[in-house]
Amino acid sequence: MKTLTISIIIILLTGCAHFDGWNTRDKILFGTFTALHTVDLLQTREIMKDDNGYHECNPVLDGLGRDGATVAMVLAYPAVYLLANYIPKYRTPILIIVNAMSGICVINNHSIGVRIKF
Repeated sequence: MKTLTISIIIILLTGCAHFDGWNTRDKILFGTFTALHTVDLLQTREIMKDDNGYHECNPVLDGLGRDGATVAMVLAYPAVYLLANYIPKYRTPILIIVNAMSGICVINNHSIGVRIKF
């Protein structure tokens, strides 16, 4: 239940973001990042359960434990927004890169059998 609550908070935080000066493409990219990041967070929590046979490959997240990894991923979300918001010259490339990174993680996790369970 905590994971679902955290995920809902992440999605709701998007509504608190100010997108003044953002073009439609960048808003869509950030929305896509929000969805991918939420799925990646839920998959990471599933991977880090002790009894499921999976192992977190990200050495930073693995060293933090399940709850620490959740906190780190939740904090990464506003960091991406702030970076994209305050460096408008590189906003689109930043958003493309974080979408690609999150998308690759989600696809890889799904391909090895990780499913989100509620």
